[in-house]
Amino acid sequence: MKKNWKRRLYLFLCLALPAALFLSGVSLAAGVAMGRYVETPVDLPSGTWQAFTQAGGTIYAVDARGETLLRSLDIAANNWETLPTGHDEATSPALGGINGIAVAPDGTVYLSSGWAMQTQDGYPFLERIQNGQAQRVQLDQKLFTGADRLLFCALPSGGLIVLSDMEAFRFSPEGETLKRYAVPGGASVAAYGEEIAICSPANGLITVLDVESGQTLRTLPLPSAASDGVAGYDGNGALYYVCSDGLYQVNAGSALMVQIADGRLMTASKPGAEVCALLFDAQDNPIVAYTQGGVKSLIAYRYDENIATEPNTLLSVYTLYDSQTLREYVNQFQQVHPDVMVDITVALPQGTAVTRDDAIRTLNTELLSGNGPDVLVLDGLQVGNYIRQGMLLDLSSTIQPMLDSGELLESVASSFAEDGAIAAVPTRFLLPTLWGEVAGLEMLADMAAWARENPDALPLYATDVELLAGTFYLSCAPAWFDDSGRLDEAKIEAFLAALGDIRGSWTYEAAVQAIGQDYQARLNDEGVALEWNPYSGRDKGVAAEVLGGMTMVAGLQRQLPSLLRGRDALAEINGQLHASAIEGGDFVPLPGQAQGCFVPALTLGVNKGTVNPETATAFIACALDEATQDSAFDGAAGFPINAAALETMLREDAAPQYTTAGGFGEIYWSSKWLDQGQCDRLRGIIDELQTPVVVDFTLCQMLVEESAPFFQGGIDATQAAQNVCARANAYLAE
Repeated sequence: MKKNWKRRLYLFLCLALPAALFLSGVSLAAGVAMGRYVETPVDLPSGTWQAFTQAGGTIYAVDARGETLLRSLDIAANNWETLPTGHDEATSPALGGINGIAVAPDGTVYLSSGWAMQTQDGYPFLERIQNGQAQRVQLDQKLFTGADRLLFCALPSGGLIVLSDMEAFRFSPEGETLKRYAVPGGASVAAYGEEIAICSPANGLITVLDVESGQTLRTLPLPSAASDGVAGYDGNGALYYVCSDGLYQVNAGSALMVQIADGRLMTASKPGAEVCALLFDAQDNPIVAYTQGGVKSLIAYRYDENIATEPNTLLSVYTLYDSQTLREYVNQFQQVHPDVMVDITVALPQGTAVTRDDAIRTLNTELLSGNGPDVLVLDGLQVGNYIRQGMLLDLSSTIQPMLDSGELLESVASSFAEDGAIAAVPTRFLLPTLWGEVAGLEMLADMAAWARENPDALPLYATDVELLAGTFYLSCAPAWFDDSGRLDEAKIEAFLAALGDIRGSWTYEAAVQAIGQDYQARLNDEGVALEWNPYSGRDKGVAAEVLGGMTMVAGLQRQLPSLLRGRDALAEINGQLHASAIEGGDFVPLPGQAQGCFVPALTLGVNKGTVNPETATAFIACALDEATQDSAFDGAAGFPINAAALETMLREDAAPQYTTAGGFGEIYWSSKWLDQGQCDRLRGIIDELQTPVVVDFTLCQMLVEESAPFFQGGIDATQAAQNVCARANAYLAE
């Protein structure tokens, strides 16, 4: 996986103590307090796999196979001592690599490689290394856990604490159970003196227990319901907790958790960053071990009294939908601009009761009043309206030089260029594609004809009208409008008639009966939003594709339309390759009524009323930079519009930037990395892009509602088209 940190810009990333109140565009330079933490990377020795600590501030690391132990002699000087462990592969296999290590006060090292190290009947064991000699330690409990590794720590008094899903156990150095602790959902554990702290993100608590009695000494609420981090003790018994929200401290014996570093300026908040361990050096400075894309890193934190407590400037960014790619843009920007705090407002976080219309009304009220955010992510918003009303800053002075130099794909970057001005710019784009064994269907009419000739097979997941209409919106909508901006009834009639042929007599209820399972109900039970929305992120987008994949696996359909978001494509449902096994199948642009369609994604604009225009436009420039676009890896929303970053993604020797896997209940999927021949065809498709498709959700919903009687057999396509146009044109005229 390609990471921009490999280019390592040895810049200090400043960490702020939480500000009481930030206002959009407010400068914080005058009269601010001094002193805050700074973040500095530590170069780990080659081959390092995990890192942990013991009392005294010595940091330990081990290679993937557990054969070499590395011990820090001086973290600040990056000085490490390398020791053989005496690891015995036959006695304690390290299949998949060592992924757990603990060090006892006497120097005894315990290693684990997850569930590779368990007996046939399910009893886990550890490898104990003393004086260069390895020995198996068999635990006398079956430890049921959803993790792929043992979660454990060494006690200062000797022995181990090991977690399971429902409780925690204290074991002797020989693996004998000495105590059970009724703390469920433990995700990390730390020990100091006679107490242990078990962090349970699922319950939102850190539970501090007395080792001997098991009595709860205190409970500490985690900073937020979404926090998923790691706890650790320093040498004085202060408890720390680190997660994407920030770094927190609890003094010894206290129940008050105080944020000492803001997560928005920490590596912990980077997309794809997972905290492995919270460590401390000999001076009790925190050190955090991270995993990103399978690569380990170690970040040291130091308090610097000569740096302002708070960043000089706040830059506010507004988005309807959360995005890991956007957060990566922010992370890259703050590395270059450590004096700026970027604050992201997500108007529609997962699980919110706020509707899209309500969120947009609130935003518009703020903008019209002269307030509002500095930077807008325009996905899901009416970009054209904001441009026509003059609410966005002209970005041409930033964008045009990048177009002139060939740095950006002109067909995509110019999506919103008008009369010499560029008020908005996509930073990425999506391609509506069709996967299956019938490749080369170039028009919607061709697919409709195929469906009429094959009435017993669905050409694609055509049982849900909203998903069907939404899918083809992306390749048809630009052709629906006449010169005055009104819907053309003839085009809408042709569209509905073709969709009627594609859907045929199939209904969702018929598909459920044929398959034997109601997949929509199962996904709904799992809390998965099934609305059609190309902007809302990989999980919701995949949900629609899963429904199509299920009918394909069941043999009911032949095609799978999807949004090609990068070099990976949804490929395997419940262990079965779909889209004609993709290996022998192919993909083409989704057929429709318009040509060269693409979906501008993560489109950025600057509020014309911002008091920070230079900072806001600098953020736009950073988001379009090759290094930033190349670093947006996990769940990246589409293809980069930076030409060099796009070529890096598509070249033959490119390593996968990200992969997709997930599931809901018994439904699960994974993705396949496109081969070089497919990437070459992608280049050809991208070279011919000419038509940006900006989704108008209100218009799309009107289309679905007014055409419902047609799909139910109550009216013909002509009448449905008239109904759609009458309602939609009144809306468009407002």
